[in-house]
Amino acid sequence: SASAQSASRAERLHAKLSERFAAADQNHDGRLSKAEAEGGMPFVARNFEQIDQAGKGSLSQDEITAWIAARAAERSH
Repeated sequence: SASAQSASRAERLHAKLSERFAAADQNHDGRLSKAEAEGGMPFVARNFEQIDQAGKGSLSQDEITAWIAARAAERSH
């Protein structure tokens, strides 16, 4: 079904994001600095300030995922 396909697509995207986040997180603190994002997740680096709404200077995987989901929701309307 279409919903099963979109669920598996979402799972694949989440798995790929997790893999790329882990590879980019050089100091393994569970957060990406802008420099780490530039080194391993250029899309995140280009949008770093937009994603980092709180201005903490680093991003968690959950913050990146939520931002991507919000952008996808905006595009679908």
